Amino acid sequence: MAYDVPTSVPTELTVGDTWTWTVPAGSFPAGEGWGRSFRFLGSGLAFEVPALAVGDGFQASYAMASTANVDPGTYQVVEIADNGTSRHTVARATVVVHPDPDVVDDGSHRAHDEKMLAAIEAVLEGRVTEDMESYSILGRSLQRIPFRELMQYRAIYAQKVRRARSGSGTYDRVSVQFGPVT
Repeated sequence: MAYDVPTSVPTELTVGDTWTWTVPAGSFPAGEGWGRSFRFLGSGLAFEVPALAVGDGFQASYAMASTANVDPGTYQVVEIADNGTSRHTVARATVVVHPDPDVVDDGSHRAHDEKMLAAIEAVLEGRVTEDMESYSILGRSLQRIPFRELMQYRAIYAQKVRRARSGSGTYDRVSVQFGPVT
């Protein structure tokens, strides 16, 4: 089966894959000395995917070995045309970069709520065998979060994770009752 090269920046890419796409020349053809590059801007991260001239258009390609070093996440991609004396922003896009499916999941791509739920559950599992919430030895004391409070946090984060996974949103319902002030 032949691979159909996309004719624009894909909206989804995967770490560890070779990324390739083409773009038309538009107002900045390679034959007139224009070059093209794609700048990926993420949370504190940035990298560039160069494009080579193919006729008057361009083909961007980022090797498998290079994409293996990219962090999964959402990136703003800025397409830049440059001829050495002028630079123009041609287009902007949002791209989601998914984790490499061949890499063992270390949880780094999980959302904050999922990480918190896992941490709370790990603490609760450790607490099952311990019966003290606080103790003191030789003037040093240790206090743990009360079991009941941990269970409340667990319920809150479990609900947030369920909502995120079901796609029903992350907003809490707020009830309001209007009436005379007492």
